[in-house]
Amino acid sequence: MYARRTGADAEDASDLVQGFLLSIWERDDLRALSPERGRFRSFLLAALKHYVSNRRVHDHAQKRGGAQPAISLDFDEAEQRYRAEPATLDTPERAFERQWALELLAQIFAEIRSEWDSRGKLAAFERLKAILLDEDVVGGFPAAARDLGTTDTALRMAASRLRQRFRQVLRETIAETTDDDAVDGELEFLLKILQR
Repeated sequence: MYARRTGADAEDASDLVQGFLLSIWERDDLRALSPERGRFRSFLLAALKHYVSNRRVHDHAQKRGGAQPAISLDFDEAEQRYRAEPATLDTPERAFERQWALELLAQIFAEIRSEWDSRGKLAAFERLKAILLDEDVVGGFPAAARDLGTTDTALRMAASRLRQRFRQVLRETIAETTDDDAVDGELEFLLKILQR
């Protein structure tokens, strides 16, 4: 999405991302990363900005990678997601940060969904998730409890446990990409991004 927001068309954005990933892989840049050195997201954004800037200079002389071997990546889904995004005045950096936040939340919900599914409680998870995300759920807790064959009190307790588990997995996931002292700052940053 960042490459598209910088003004590149779909094909050029695809080329930029492929080239960027190849350059990181060839230079083995990921090996030197550690939470103490900063946020992974910040590294990716800075490295991508640097790469895009350098490519613009070089692309006048050589188009579409020249003699570089092609890396086959499917960008159709990314392009469809880009086109489905509402038009905004966000900078490419803000769009990148928002997409990072949404992907992080989707990853966390997928992990928790899998946990509930393994316990045979997928229907309850889906209903609670919709209620907690303040989606337009007719009847709220009482209707969901009736549909699931439980009490309103029991469902509210399950919702409380779901919120607690969500916070725990969110904190653990963020802690994987930064040092312990920066987790609270990352959580605040995530909330700020989602409130924009």
